[in-house]
Amino acid sequence: MYYGWEMQKLKRGNINKFSELFTSRNLFLLSLLWDLIAHIEHDVCRRFLQLTFTANLAQASKMIADYKDNAGGPSWKINCYWLPADWQELNVLHYFQNRLKRTKAAVQELGELLPKEATTYGSAKIHDSRKRFVELQDNSVDYILTDPPYGGEGIQYGELSMLWNLWLGYREDLDAEVAFNPYRNKAEADYAEGLKQAFAEAYRLLKPGRWMSVTFNNKDIKVWNSLISACKDNGFELVVVAPIRRSAPSLTESVMTKAPKSDVLIHFRKPDGTTVRQTFAQKTFSVFRETMRLANEIIQKKGFAHSSEILDALTVEWFTFQYSVENGRTDGELTLHTVNNALAQSPQFRSLHTILKQVDEKLWSKTKAER
Repeated sequence: MYYGWEMQKLKRGNINKFSELFTSRNLFLLSLLWDLIAHIEHDVCRRFLQLTFTANLAQASKMIADYKDNAGGPSWKINCYWLPADWQELNVLHYFQNRLKRTKAAVQELGELLPKEATTYGSAKIHDSRKRFVELQDNSVDYILTDPPYGGEGIQYGELSMLWNLWLGYREDLDAEVAFNPYRNKAEADYAEGLKQAFAEAYRLLKPGRWMSVTFNNKDIKVWNSLISACKDNGFELVVVAPIRRSAPSLTESVMTKAPKSDVLIHFRKPDGTTVRQTFAQKTFSVFRETMRLANEIIQKKGFAHSSEILDALTVEWFTFQYSVENGRTDGELTLHTVNNALAQSPQFRSLHTILKQVDEKLWSKTKAER
């Protein structure tokens, strides 16, 4: 067991090997299934089944908490390795068959949505995005979609991928990961510099006038500023920002007032000399004032506003402001806690805040009972 940031719960539980995350029975069945898949000669079929196997791997582990009622079904619910006090052993073959149907449906949907040439099964190439793609020329790419690591106290993708990579036979180079991780001596400055190098390469490759879409999520303004600097300093124009809600929020997102409730989808463009950059007269973004304005707009439009909706809109406004203003300042945090405090201070929205607080308290009590 590598005791990184996301393995501390296992360290405290004296878990020494990744194999200890499985019951003996499930470990045997997984090994047998993996061996059968490895001996399939048809390349596409074998990789299709390997994809299904890895997608089902966590469900076969002891990291699946006992769930009841509306707890979201059997899944790995938190962003770290753990052994819940009440866990359950799931049937490997039953859930593999279920996952197989979902994998097949996903591939079929891709076949319907994408051009035929985009759905051919080629070998995936893993490449350090901070380094030069030697096989690709400048201004040669039509579109880039990227989901960079979220930094700060965000998800440690390298560590959390170990479970899959051990079965796949990959050995990760965690030192090469763009991340903030005090357990690996990676500071916030290292994360910011990694983002800047990656987006420099994206800018080189993208054709003038073409778009890059970035999904992002964080509660720390310093981390957001790392993304802004990485894209802005490399020359990208901001086109539009929009929140995107996930269909299955994590446990942390559901109960923590400082956890962002949505990812943000940000569209950038490589300049071709035909657009004018948006500018703002003010130099300071007032979280309180913008919360009041956005709450009023949402209520007028829908008749009601949840604080998470207000936070989504606030994040979009803040990002647009911060990207467009040189040395822009912000007078507060972008969190549910800040939004709720602003609502509580306003006579106009105090009753709304009371209702939302009651709703959140009921949600917390329900989720705590389910845990």
